[in-house]
Amino acid sequence: MVTTKKFVRVPLYVDAIQVSNDNIEEVAKWVKGSIQQTDIRKRGLEKYIFAPTHSPMNERQKMAFPGDWMLKTDKGFKIYTNDAFKNMFEPYVSPQAPSPEDFDANEMALKEKLS
Repeated sequence: MVTTKKFVRVPLYVDAIQVSNDNIEEVAKWVKGSIQQTDIRKRGLEKYIFAPTHSPMNERQKMAFPGDWMLKTDKGFKIYTNDAFKNMFEPYVSPQAPSPEDFDANEMALKEKLS
């Protein structure tokens, strides 16, 4: 008989911004990248950010086009297409501190349980 254990993927917290035609220059400065142009997408010349990224697997992973996401991790920058980003990440929601009402409700429940 095989005995398995449960595991959970460690969360990866990132700072991210979606590149647009309006912010492309600011994002390039943030990542210390450069603005370049290409017709790689066969739609005519298009601006993109050529960025220093952590462990790129191919040349495209160094190129952030409008619509792509630029992520800053503890190891460096990464680029995700919009679809890949939406499949891998969701907005971080900071846990809320319990309110005094939460403590009162928990205290009452505990008292009822003990009586």
